[in-house]
Amino acid sequence: MPSPSARIYRVFNADALGALLLLFFSFPALIFSVFLTVLKFRMENRCDGFLQATCGESCATALSDPMALFWSLPLTVYATAYYFVLTLFALAVGAWPRELAPAARLPVLVLALAGLAVSIRLALYSWQELGGLCSHCIFLYTASIGVFVAALTLHQAGLVSGLRRMTSVGVMVILVAIMAFAAVVLVQRRLLDQATQALRGPNRKDDPSCAQRALQELPATNFKVESDTPPHLVVALFIDLACSHCKKELKFWREYQRAHSDTIQLEIFHFSADPACGPLSVPDLRRNQSCNAALAAECLHDIKGGTSVEHLERLFAMQSEAEPHFSREHLAQLGQELGVPDLLTCMDDDSVRQRVRRHVLFGLSQGLSAPPSALLVPFKRQGRRNRSLGHGVRLEGSQKSVDYINSTIDEVLSWRN
Repeated sequence: MPSPSARIYRVFNADALGALLLLFFSFPALIFSVFLTVLKFRMENRCDGFLQATCGESCATALSDPMALFWSLPLTVYATAYYFVLTLFALAVGAWPRELAPAARLPVLVLALAGLAVSIRLALYSWQELGGLCSHCIFLYTASIGVFVAALTLHQAGLVSGLRRMTSVGVMVILVAIMAFAAVVLVQRRLLDQATQALRGPNRKDDPSCAQRALQELPATNFKVESDTPPHLVVALFIDLACSHCKKELKFWREYQRAHSDTIQLEIFHFSADPACGPLSVPDLRRNQSCNAALAAECLHDIKGGTSVEHLERLFAMQSEAEPHFSREHLAQLGQELGVPDLLTCMDDDSVRQRVRRHVLFGLSQGLSAPPSALLVPFKRQGRRNRSLGHGVRLEGSQKSVDYINSTIDEVLSWRN
């Protein structure tokens, strides 16, 4: 019988360490990706229980952004498949390092590089366009860095050498990994379709989605054309003051509301596509510093009072100024003309900027993507208050025909019954 000192133990080498690191980062990321997929699904369909607190967080903006979808599926679906494949690699290399580590090195390295590149792209987009990093997403960004470190640990010869060592076995393993990735994505798609059908079935609970819950309380705005009586419908118009189409859209809705003032109320919100005021960015509008225009509109209301919509029309008229239309120099001149010498000082107040930013974020949460856009929101008296029903119709772009608007409004008003 051999002595204890003569027993053979598995050597803890670089392959074993790489497999352990890969499992340490990929498996928790797999679980968290599943959680984010469920979170996004439930945010789009209901906003109950522990998800109510999430509706108001910055991550709601990130999860509702157009970049959060790829081929009509949430990015978290692909993250789940990605980390599932990596977890399988970690378990296989850990169980049979001598046999499987050589074949797994190249596929793991390719996957790690792809995951790191995608994470960097999404992090930069979130920081530059959405105004900050989503706290939930940071976990996955960190996991992608850990996976890359694990891949380098499996490649003692270095990154470049690892990519050069392309073998037929490595290519075959990559193809198998791609098929496994696709299979997991398709399974998740099937599950999401089934869950959606279940929510739309006869036993569906009438729980509002996060977007519907937000729409039940439109954000405060200083720019309203009120109806003669409690409104049956509110037209929430989202505009950028540097946008020529928005100028025409405001004129259209003012005339339309005037003809239907007994039931329709017009409320105007900032949707500045200048990153100085929020996540939206359109080159022409950014170049003309439309955020300054939105801040000036708020300050003119605060300081000068009067009819707020007239302030918007006065700012729209500045589109004839030399570019940038809403430079601080042009707005300083406007302040002198209107007898508001403290206009620029007011515009520097962070609370004013936050007001504008709330409008932009609210529009994004409702699926709007660019100015001009509108939400047609039905209202109905509930108890002592006239309340939004929590759902509406999105109208994006301008130049809708009157017949189209009439038929859409008739449809929205029918929901009140």
